Amino acid sequence: MPQSCSVHPTDWGIAGEESATQLACKSPRPPTTPPAFPAPAKAPDLAAVILKCLSKRPADRYQTAAELRVALMSCADAGRWTDREATAWWQTRIEHGTLAAPTT
Repeated sequence: MPQSCSVHPTDWGIAGEESATQLACKSPRPPTTPPAFPAPAKAPDLAAVILKCLSKRPADRYQTAAELRVALMSCADAGRWTDREATAWWQTRIEHGTLAAPTT
């Protein structure tokens, strides 16, 4: 029978009220680098939206889905693809093995 394992911050010699998650969030992390896809030079406005979504500080991210939608819809390429074209693009990549099919 498998044994259950539980880890508590005090097991690591960490005292106080901070949780392991809070401590991990405080850990130093290099700034987020611009995404390689899409190439930032080709879609700098979209790259900026993605970087804001990846910001370490929650206050620096979009606070609502509505804010994110406005930012995405203001990108130069917004509305260029139809749902049908987007589905075909993803399906082609899945079929050619360039992306793994989503698991459910």
